[in-house]
Amino acid sequence: MSLTDKQAKALLPKTDLVHVFEGGPVSMKGYHMRKTDLLEQIKTSKCEIAGPRACRMKHGLLMWSDGGRPIFVECRPDVDYSKISGRQSKQDVSDEAEGEQ
Repeated sequence: MSLTDKQAKALLPKTDLVHVFEGGPVSMKGYHMRKTDLLEQIKTSKCEIAGPRACRMKHGLLMWSDGGRPIFVECRPDVDYSKISGRQSKQDVSDEAEGEQ
């Protein structure tokens, strides 16, 4: 399920640094990104809800890099991951985004 920029941004934590995992099937690397850089990258990347494993790890936002590599982005601690891993609808994510404002 693709997310709009607004929906993706609504899932981010309220911290200046956001943890991400990047990589492929063989290895993953974890690091922190400045939220301002991440917000810019969201504008140009395809974003979607990640699978159940990433959601359980609190990295439920999947962003695709320019090179086609998956980037799993840390989300707010109050996001209901049981909904996300169940592939919630765009409306549910929109409702969460509205509550963020």
